[in-house]
Amino acid sequence: MLEINEELTVEAALARMEEIRSIIEEGEISLNESVTLYEESLKLYEFTSAKLGELENRVKILAKNSEGRLEPVPFETEE
Repeated sequence: MLEINEELTVEAALARMEEIRSIIEEGEISLNESVTLYEESLKLYEFTSAKLGELENRVKILAKNSEGRLEPVPFETEE
């Protein structure tokens, strides 16, 4: 089990979720172990979702203002 703490990176969490997916898909573990891994993956998903949200808020793009000068503005995604 990967410990979720301040040192955990998004990349490490995504790699662990991929590992969990592979283990569950192989089908060679018990149902109880599958559920435990599934619960771990949900925690990792919540972590990565929150971290990516934080990073998205930090991303800025430069846009011209009404005076023609470039200024940073928040990055907006299409949803």
